[in-house]
Amino acid sequence: MTRGVEWVLGVGAVALLIFFCAVAVAGYLVFDQVRGSRLLQEGYSAVQNGELNLATAKLAAALQRRLTKVDMSYAYANRAYCHYRLGRPSEALRDFDEALRLNPEITWAYEFRAAVHLNRGDHDKAFEDYSETIRRDPNSSEAYFQRGRIALARGDTALAVRDFRELVRLNPQEANVYVRLGEAQIQHEELHGALASFESALRLAPFHQLAPAKRLHVLRLQGREGEAAAGEAQALREVEERTAAQLSSPTLDATFKESYSLLQEGLAAARAGDHPRAIEYYRKALSGKLSAENVSEAYLNLGHSEVQQGEIEQAQADFERSIASDPSNVAAYLSRAELHERLGNHQAVADDCTTALLVDPNASWGYLMRSRAFRNLQQPRRALEDLTRAIKLKPPAVDNALNDLAWLLATSPDQSVRDGRRAVETAEQACEMTKWERAAYVDTLAAAQAESGDFGTAVISQMRAVALVEEIHPSRAGMEERLQLYREQKPYREELRSTTTTASAPVQ
Repeated sequence: MTRGVEWVLGVGAVALLIFFCAVAVAGYLVFDQVRGSRLLQEGYSAVQNGELNLATAKLAAALQRRLTKVDMSYAYANRAYCHYRLGRPSEALRDFDEALRLNPEITWAYEFRAAVHLNRGDHDKAFEDYSETIRRDPNSSEAYFQRGRIALARGDTALAVRDFRELVRLNPQEANVYVRLGEAQIQHEELHGALASFESALRLAPFHQLAPAKRLHVLRLQGREGEAAAGEAQALREVEERTAAQLSSPTLDATFKESYSLLQEGLAAARAGDHPRAIEYYRKALSGKLSAENVSEAYLNLGHSEVQQGEIEQAQADFERSIASDPSNVAAYLSRAELHERLGNHQAVADDCTTALLVDPNASWGYLMRSRAFRNLQQPRRALEDLTRAIKLKPPAVDNALNDLAWLLATSPDQSVRDGRRAVETAEQACEMTKWERAAYVDTLAAAQAESGDFGTAVISQMRAVALVEEIHPSRAGMEERLQLYREQKPYREELRSTTTTASAPVQ
């Protein structure tokens, strides 16, 4: 065989080898892609069946195979959803980010990523993702609902009203959406519209849990106290009648009747100040059968009685059980926040109040308590915003809110927050409401007068405040120190506080 023939045969053999290798590689790639597609479909099926751990494994295996860019994006998005549902927020965020990097057109991924951000307390990022969801899908009820809640928490009442109006457009037969709109309208000072919204809710659900009380609140804000009082009495009668009818029903479980009766006995004992007996009744009621709402209320009231008995750790555990039984129980969040406040955990106070205000944006006590937390966290501007919102809602303790606001305006270490003139006007309101008998309020007025430069009047007011407290009162020494400052024509300034210690406005 000649050298030329050998060379040709050699080249042919190499070419044939290359061809077979290429065919093998192509076959492998096709097989890998087919296998990846199969794993992907199995993962999707597992997601639909609620088998989230299996789905996570299948999708992870699929991502190890050769997939198209679009298939990869949906694999990441679905695995992110599984992580979210399984309580793995960091993994969920990582996969949602990757899914949207590969394919920004997966609208539902923005909505679920927003939910992860919201659960982690990152309201700014949640707001951005809900806004993007709405831009891509103007009919997303969840996005309007959640963005409206965040907007209210931020104080953007105009946007909240717009979002809840869209929610009503999408869900015109749901009473709860009218309640949400009404709450936003109260904050936006659209009282006539708020009243109409709550009445719409009551037409759809005559026995709605929240709408009657919200409607009465608007009537009081409008100065229609007589109508509000009559409505309150009527609502109480209706509740009593419905409760009696339910308890007398022959179909009602006997164990439930007994547990409910024990719960009522506990409430009666607590009102009488007999907290050990109340605790006993509540615990017996909880050992029986109650609805989820009644369980939450039982744990809440048990916690309150335990606080009265000094059982702080047990009370905190029961407030947490109350929240677990009913995550919409605003009073449970605020009660736990009060415990955090007693322990000096100011960030925890702010967090619990924020959660409560997301559930009920008109919970004025939440704004008041959070304002104190913000003061202690050295965030006076946020404290100012919360106090202003609380006063607009006219809480039962509005004099306390006015005093806190005046104190902040007069004594804040942040110059941009201080406003002597407004502080004097606000402090005078608090003093007039309490007939000038509260030493702390007169003390605040003196600080406001000093801040506005009227030291002569500040001295007179401070002397009056000192005269209103006993010599052994713990607040008297501080009042006397401030009196000396005003005599020296110096205003009083609060010192920057450590975020690990408890502090408050002047002693009440």
